[in-house]
Amino acid sequence: MKAGYTIWILGLLLAISCSEEKVTNPHAENIIVLGHTYQWHADGTKIDHRIADVDFSQYRGVWLGGDMCSETTRHQSTLDYLDSIFKLSHVSTL
Repeated sequence: MKAGYTIWILGLLLAISCSEEKVTNPHAENIIVLGHTYQWHADGTKIDHRIADVDFSQYRGVWLGGDMCSETTRHQSTLDYLDSIFKLSHVSTL
């Protein structure tokens, strides 16, 4: 009798775990953490091109650390560039 209950419970658990869920944003619960993203340029105003190509809107949070560019605050245009990529003023960007 105990084996019958065990098989029934395992079957129920299997059926529940196989249910199909529609995932609209697979990264919605992910946080991306980046640090020292700069790529060496003579003027120190660019980040690594591989990072610049990432769609950060796919992440619940963007956490930045270290130097974003080697001369981040020297020119307002560098801050504007970083803001266009990371959305620095967004509440999920730290």
